[in-house]
Amino acid sequence: GFFSIPPEATVAVSYVSACLNHGKPDPSPRANYKLMKVDEYTKDPVLQELIALVGTGTLDHKAAQAAVWNRTDDMTWQELAAKFSYSVIGKVRYFQSSELKLAKEVSSRAVTLAGHRERNSLTDTVVTVVERR
Repeated sequence: GFFSIPPEATVAVSYVSACLNHGKPDPSPRANYKLMKVDEYTKDPVLQELIALVGTGTLDHKAAQAAVWNRTDDMTWQELAAKFSYSVIGKVRYFQSSELKLAKEVSSRAVTLAGHRERNSLTDTVVTVVERR
């Protein structure tokens, strides 16, 4: 829906997101951001569908992230399965097998939607891009 924010006001707007470029630094309050339409960011119809699916907020976050990196960074499912992170308990798998199974389903769904959906339905979807200076 519509909402209006007066110039002197500050509001918090929550949104769901996924990293579109594996290996880049995490977002920071000091970084500059630019909102753009998803079709200006990418012409890849499958990635457009993935971004729209992530934006619904209904996907498992880790599964959505794996699906996006599989598409944007050509990371294979095996590479994603082998990815680790570090926590207070030590080295842990970044993605669980159940999350990767969901990611494959999400990717398949995006491919199907891209093949059937008219591109005009995504004209109002936006993506936030971090521009480092």
